[in-house]
This record gives sequence, C-alpha cells and structure tokens, in this order.
Amino acid sequence: IEDIKGYGQKLWKEFEPKQRSIINSMAQQFELRKAATSFKKSKISKTGKLNEDKLWAYKITEDLFHQTQIVPQGKNHGILMFVDMSGSMHRQMKGTLEQMETMAMFCRRVNIPFDVYGFSDNGPSGERDITAKQLQGELTAEGGRRDFCFAHLLSSKVNNVQWNDTM
Repeated sequence: IEDIKGYGQKLWKEFEPKQRSIINSMAQQFELRKAATSFKKSKISKTGKLNEDKLWAYKITEDLFHQTQIVPQGKNHGILMFVDMSGSMHRQMKGTLEQMETMAMFCRRVNIPFDVYGFSDNGPSGERDITAKQLQGELTAEGGRRDFCFAHLLSSKVNNVQWNDTM
C-alpha cells in the first residue's frame, strides 16, 4: 500500500504543475465574467447628501445629490460532481479522473464550494436484507442482482494534507 501511495504522490506531483496554467486561465476567465456580471447587476442610488459641487447647476439639472454604486455581494453557487466508477468506464477512467481533478483544482482556486462523489454498481457485499446502510462514508444500497456503492471522494472543506493525499 505504501508503494501505491508513493506512486500516486509521484503522479500527482507531475500532474499538478502541468495543470497550473490551465487552472490560472480558467480562474482569470471566471473572475472576469464574475466582475462583468456583478457590474451589470450594480445599481446607482442617491445618498440623500447634497453634492455642493453641483449647486451651481440647480436650474438646469435635478441631479444635485451624491450618488453611490451598490454592487451585490455574496456567492450563490456550488458544484457537485458525480464520477461513474463502474466497470464500463475502465477505458475512460484516466481522462475522467483528470477532468475531475482539474475541476476540483479550479473550484479550490476560486473558492467555489464543491463535493465529489463516486458511484459504482460493484459495491461491498454483505447483509443483503438491509436495503440501505451507512458504512465509513459510503452509502450502499442493494439494487437487483448487484450492489450499488456511492462514496464521498473529495470536498472543498479538506485541508492541504488531506487534499494532496486524496488527489
């Protein structure tokens, strides 16, 4: 198991720098679009305070008050990713996991909350009379002849050590 973990860390150290420029570009585009949307939703309102610099124009304009621009704040987004980890995905698994890691890195970079779940039709076998049970973060349910397994793989709430171990 230590050999596998060491190999995984080696692969992660090779993968992460290659993705950094892509992540930075994605983050830049996201921030630009977010700023444009925020500007589009901003409103200008009068403060109720008299602008003394405009008093001279009181006969030609009614706009004598200070104005302020109100920009809406707050986040209203999050991402849930579901990764098909069934046997039929064996040829696409490498690319699928790379895309999942890239999206997770992007979300982490721009502070978007996210969770990644994996599901498979080959879950742990056991007590078949129980239709749903909670086992160490895995939701397992019997479905027909095979077991269904649903596992929480990654979250935006993990610290750096957990992040690197999971990736």
